[in-house]
Amino acid sequence: ETRAGIVASSHQDLRAADRTEWDRLREGDDAAAGIAVMAQNYAEMPAALLAHWLPMARLLLGGRTPALINCTAGKDRTGVAVGLLLDLLEVPREAIFTDYRKSAIFGRNMEIQGSIERGFMESFGFVPGPSVIAALVGVRDEFLGAALDEVKTRWGGAQGYFEAAGLNGAMQDDLRAALTA
Repeated sequence: ETRAGIVASSHQDLRAADRTEWDRLREGDDAAAGIAVMAQNYAEMPAALLAHWLPMARLLLGGRTPALINCTAGKDRTGVAVGLLLDLLEVPREAIFTDYRKSAIFGRNMEIQGSIERGFMESFGFVPGPSVIAALVGVRDEFLGAALDEVKTRWGGAQGYFEAAGLNGAMQDDLRAALTA
């Protein structure tokens, strides 16, 4: 937490943890490789975000609102974080996906601005093929689904996940009340 009460962010980026998968993105225009990389990265994001929930909950429960959750694209780390909060609120999965799909605006804006290729070169040092780019900037239910499935498999669901983050049952109840007030 900074002096202004802002929680420092996780820097979980889009580079595949598995070097083989990342290299596949350089080698050709294989949309399936881009989709696999994104699903893999989304599955890793809940663990990367875990340490940030307790400070964020303390801010929210301490009345430090409004609050902003953001990342570069607004669809990856932000999509997972918001999806996890909605899961904690027991929002049905289809409604979580419907909300997440709204973040497809990022890819559309990049296309309009003509900044996709430059952004990839600056961030990753190469420009993937068009099908891979579409997968990487796209919004797909299976991406967020990979994160939610990981939470269910690894922590038994949202309550267990947030418990592992340091939010006991009472804090989770208070957070639910604050987010639905």
